[in-house]
Amino acid sequence: MLEQQSAVPVPKVDLQRNFIVIVQQHISRHQQTSRQPPILEDTRSNLPNHKPQWTPSFTSLTKTEEAQLQQRLQKRQVKEFMNLFGNLVDHCFVSCIDDFTSKSLSSRETGCISRCVQKQMFSQQRLSERFQEHNAQMTAQMQQNQ
Repeated sequence: MLEQQSAVPVPKVDLQRNFIVIVQQHISRHQQTSRQPPILEDTRSNLPNHKPQWTPSFTSLTKTEEAQLQQRLQKRQVKEFMNLFGNLVDHCFVSCIDDFTSKSLSSRETGCISRCVQKQMFSQQRLSERFQEHNAQMTAQMQQNQ
């Protein structure tokens, strides 16, 4: 005879930890199998006939100032990625997790998480591509008007 499992709620923190691990694994797999560049990489130079409108000149900066600037830019990029990742986790967690009686995720929840992350990453990638296309068009128009 099977014993009845008690419906003791599992702390939300455990579910979130499991959830974040699944999201990280999915993102890692996506980056390994995708032919697209990573989300944070600047790909405008890969576009045909792309000529940057403005190129920053660091010639007036000392080596230490340039290093500090690069460090600040990297910190900002990491902060933006973490914000994007946090929003992804929040959205998919709220959308997919509704049963807090188990410490582990159900197969339905795991499938929902996978689909949600995939959909969000595809949307982000497509948005990035459209933004790059729009920038290329605007640059071409500005060059024609000059």
